[in-house]
Amino acid sequence: MNGFLRMSTDKYGNLLLPSGGYRRLKSFQLAQLIYDITVRFVELYIPAENRFLI
Repeated sequence: MNGFLRMSTDKYGNLLLPSGGYRRLKSFQLAQLIYDITVRFVELYIPAENRFLI
């Protein structure tokens, strides 16, 4: 069976393609764009002393 068509099942029953390829998904690309814009906004408009991680 072709590696692209062969699917594996994890312990939760989700089907995952072993080839990956998530970077081509529109949802991933949109999430990455939103993240990049958010990082740039914070760098420009939020002073470093007011940023913190929880």
